[in-house]
Amino acid sequence: MVKIKELRTELSLTQKQFAEKLNLDAHNIGDWERGKGEPNSDMLIKISNVFNVSTDYLLGLEDDFGVKQFDGSPSPVSQDELLLIKKLRALNLSTQEAFRIQINAMYEKEAKGEKV
Repeated sequence: MVKIKELRTELSLTQKQFAEKLNLDAHNIGDWERGKGEPNSDMLIKISNVFNVSTDYLLGLEDDFGVKQFDGSPSPVSQDELLLIKKLRALNLSTQEAFRIQINAMYEKEAKGEKV
């Protein structure tokens, strides 16, 4: 599964490290990434929890924003925006909240015409 390798490498996890998080052998991860097998539904849920994404995202049925992609249309956001969102999702919840507060404050200043 391409999404698994993509997400694993974004978090700088080796196959072994990722397998340990799932209580599996690293060869299972390698098989999935090479298309020589797929995780079962229970394992998909565990994987989605590790990466903090939906199972639909892992299966390629929705984009990074939860928008269903049944027609194969491209995401309405840039690659830079996607990367920022992925990085935000990788942060712990308190750091995410601090980031949201900062972004909202910057947005409000700019909306008022103030220098950010």
